[in-house]
Amino acid sequence: MSSAKENGAEQAFAHSGGTDYPCQDGLTKREYFAGLAMQGLCANPSEDFAVCDFNDIAGLAIRYADALLDALAEQGGRDDE
Repeated sequence: MSSAKENGAEQAFAHSGGTDYPCQDGLTKREYFAGLAMQGLCANPSEDFAVCDFNDIAGLAIRYADALLDALAEQGGRDDE
């Protein structure tokens, strides 16, 4: 079982390499999950987020991503729970 930190460092869209994209690793899972969380936070019509600093929203998105990675690590990567 991989830890949340190890899992978060893996590529979000892993590929076998080859000649199509030989040097492009892309986003890590942590970066991808944080981006999705940030997208949801920015789409929130709540006035609380309208007055937030961008760095606060980014930090919150990272915390959401880390929480998801922690939950996945605890679950052991199984989809049946």
